[in-house]
Amino acid sequence: MPNRTWLTAAVAATVLVAGCSTPDSRPERSNAQVTAPDTPEGTLTELVKRIADGRADNACELFVPGGQAIFAQQFETTDCVSAMQIVIGKVTDPKNFGSAQLKPSGKYPGVQLDGDSATFGGACSGWRDPDLTSGMAPSDLGEIKLKKTPNGWFIYEVRLPNTTCGG
Repeated sequence: MPNRTWLTAAVAATVLVAGCSTPDSRPERSNAQVTAPDTPEGTLTELVKRIADGRADNACELFVPGGQAIFAQQFETTDCVSAMQIVIGKVTDPKNFGSAQLKPSGKYPGVQLDGDSATFGGACSGWRDPDLTSGMAPSDLGEIKLKKTPNGWFIYEVRLPNTTCGG
């Protein structure tokens, strides 16, 4: 009889432990599975859409952690989401901001590929900005550097322009 009680307790403990280790509760499944578009152009376009949608946290997912820190420094904040909220706050026409298109890739200021790295923009950026009469435009994001990872193309550096196009 004691063996039967011991066996019942062992089975119950196994069920309890198995129930607590579902795939969703495993720590390795957390942010390690974040993906980005499979081209630098796709990541840039997605960044503008997420900013236009007011999704600061989702926009920051397109940055590697070190890139998030650099972006935050550009806006003198402590984290990427706070910096992105500043950007979002400067966008006065989200619909037009989100409809910006990239200029052709391959030469400055469009996307320039160099192996698993890409550079985009600068003060006179590679965006075809829509008719924005005020507020921030995608070109105001400046130079953006990206790198290819197994999970897509992520942003690792943003340098805001220190001048405006034409002056």
